Amino acid sequence: MKANLLFKDRNLILNKELDYGMKELIEDLELEMILKCMSQDDSIIYKSCKDVLLNPLEQLEIIEYRQSNLSDVYPTKRPFVNFMR
Repeated sequence: MKANLLFKDRNLILNKELDYGMKELIEDLELEMILKCMSQDDSIIYKSCKDVLLNPLEQLEIIEYRQSNLSDVYPTKRPFVNFMR
């Protein structure tokens, strides 16, 4: 079963090449430790989390789609906007 939580019309592409400067970003933010904690030695979850964290969204439509998927969990339409205030 595919839940399509990240994208409405496609799957997450795993093992994408890192863009320029991403290795430095991983080191600077110590993301390796965070990724290891998130994945708990599961290589598929590790790769998925890494790909999602290192590929920020730029399209409002996709951001709104993901936020709408959280509507069952959060009572507001824009949970992360309210979280940042």
